[in-house]
Amino acid sequence: MLLSDKKNILREKFKKIRFKEFNENGEYFSSKILLNLIKFVKKKKIALYVSIRSEVRTNELINALIEKGHDISLPVINNNNDMFFRSYSKETELVLSKFNIPIPKNGKKVSPDIIICPLLSFDDSGSRLGYGGGYYDRTLCSIKKKKKVIFLGLAFSKQKSFIKLPINKYDQKLDGLISEKGVLIFK
Repeated sequence: MLLSDKKNILREKFKKIRFKEFNENGEYFSSKILLNLIKFVKKKKIALYVSIRSEVRTNELINALIEKGHDISLPVINNNNDMFFRSYSKETELVLSKFNIPIPKNGKKVSPDIIICPLLSFDDSGSRLGYGGGYYDRTLCSIKKKKKVIFLGLAFSKQKSFIKLPINKYDQKLDGLISEKGVLIFK
């Protein structure tokens, strides 16, 4: 079986797991994740995402980090399918991207110290299963050539894979994961 086929099968499995967990505990666990992340982050320039579907809710998290003095940026994918981060504040106008994800209409390009991403699954080694576009992997690889950056995932603990996730040479590993149970750091 091809690596891409294995990943697609796992994506469907973990979409269902995340959806079920979100419907049962999503708002409560998202609040716990918010508290765990706020205690953990020290660096000021943080790239987050605006949550959609059954992802860990980030709206309150974004606002709480802004209130604590962090510079927030959100991902934007341009017409060349390159992802970059654009500054965000409470006054920033959001528009829907080609993927129907809210993005800042305007703002300066930012090189964050911490990148926080959504995911479908993670394993004990820090491997992450995303949506398959490779946007975070390519962007993180590019930023790492210029500076040190911390790569964190947000997930519900039930999204953990108890088998090693299939990865290729382009997949970037997480430095840590924040769940409702706490902070998990990968070595």
